[in-house]
Amino acid sequence: MMNEDLDPFGPHAQHLLGIAQRHVSDINEELISAFYRGLFRHAGPKDVIALLTPEQFAQTQERPLAQLHRILDPDLDRETHDKESVDIGQVYGFLDVKASWLVDSYALYLERLHQSLESRIGDPEQRMRIRSAVTMRLMSNLSAHVRGREALVRSEQRALSQISGLRHGAFTLNDRIRWALDILTELPGMVTAAFARPDSRGDIQHEIVVGNNAESHVASLINENIAPSIHADDPRGRGPAGRAWRSNEIQQIISIDSDPTLAIWHEYARQLGYASVATIPLTDSTGCSYALLSLFHLSIAHKIAPSSQNTAARPRL
Repeated sequence: MMNEDLDPFGPHAQHLLGIAQRHVSDINEELISAFYRGLFRHAGPKDVIALLTPEQFAQTQERPLAQLHRILDPDLDRETHDKESVDIGQVYGFLDVKASWLVDSYALYLERLHQSLESRIGDPEQRMRIRSAVTMRLMSNLSAHVRGREALVRSEQRALSQISGLRHGAFTLNDRIRWALDILTELPGMVTAAFARPDSRGDIQHEIVVGNNAESHVASLINENIAPSIHADDPRGRGPAGRAWRSNEIQQIISIDSDPTLAIWHEYARQLGYASVATIPLTDSTGCSYALLSLFHLSIAHKIAPSSQNTAARPRL
């Protein structure tokens, strides 16, 4: 029976977790494997991971794996645990991992752990107390993951509301665009946002760029002669910008580095830290594209935190 009053980071839980850790340290990898078996048997994360390179997948696992290795650490304090877990919850959000899938994964983890404790700890009462401490620690971990995902959703909803508010007020078009891009680059993991239009030759010119890489973003495209194009017969037109312009549909690339159609931008993306990109066509009343909005995202394996580099003032909404 689980003790609902047990503080998973308190001294009593620390003592019990210390005992558990001594008994299961040699099967920690099995426990983690059980967790990932439960998680990646679902279609959502499997579909995303299939698009990642082996290196990207290893990076994506790095932080969640490190925390799972430490989940039974008696010295893990609540503040450190919660901060790491909320961040990882946002990683799971980008992977489209549902809370119910995490519950399934922790259930397999607990089942394997309890089997091990049963065979190694003879005292039923002590085994029950340890089980309770471990379960409370894992439930705290799950709760923080869910909070991270919810925070990600709230930040996206808040950005949409702020951008919608820009329609009101005596602002110039360029101001509206720049402020909208500024709002978008404050989303977790977003690094750069660009407003672009094609010139007379069909080369897509990034006219307004906001974010950490604003200066190098355009300079690199020009210096390397890899500015996107709207023409399908041009290799520069096979990326998300060209496809979005021609199709009038949003184009999303989950992993730039593993997409062969983006080969000419692979090195460019690696240098600027871009892992994924989404390009949104902006259409007029007739349904024809007149501009493009491109959003460049860090790797989901990176620490997810709002950008602190955007300092341009914008209206209070």
